[in-house]
Amino acid sequence: MAYGVLDAALTGLDWAMTASDVADTASMAAGLPGAGFKLSKQGAKQALRQARKAVRKGLDDAIQAGRKAAEHLQNVALSRSKYPGSSKHVLDAQRAGHPTELTISRPDAPSRRSQSMKGQPRVTGKDRDEYPPAFTKEGGDGASVRPIDPGDNRGAGACIGNACRGMPDGTKIRIVVTE
Repeated sequence: MAYGVLDAALTGLDWAMTASDVADTASMAAGLPGAGFKLSKQGAKQALRQARKAVRKGLDDAIQAGRKAAEHLQNVALSRSKYPGSSKHVLDAQRAGHPTELTISRPDAPSRRSQSMKGQPRVTGKDRDEYPPAFTKEGGDGASVRPIDPGDNRGAGACIGNACRGMPDGTKIRIVVTE
């Protein structure tokens, strides 16, 4: 987003300087001072064009890096000893046929969470854990939902969230239970 705004701003400045070329013609009639102004403006226009080119290259590089990261499956470790309830749920859900390969897709997580929790009763003193997680494209309707200890659920969620921080949407992950 920031790259797009910067590119648009640089393009606008370039257009404004090009539009002022009409005024340059008049300044050229002033002789040597007008010619100096014209040359300095041409240098500024060249610098703007180079900056815009660099911004576009940076954006292209960032997009390519995101696509490349999304192509490789990233393992996300979840400790069985720290999060026994969440780990058991992940393994049980995967054995029951829920997908092991997940795709990060954060924007629709709230609606997927609502879908997965629909019709799932609350249990006093427990959190409702879901697999696949709502922040993945595979989460939502049909997810496995299980009541587990709140500390276990929230700790496991933080662990998975921290491991996925910096991974762009579209990245493929696999939640792997470790000892």
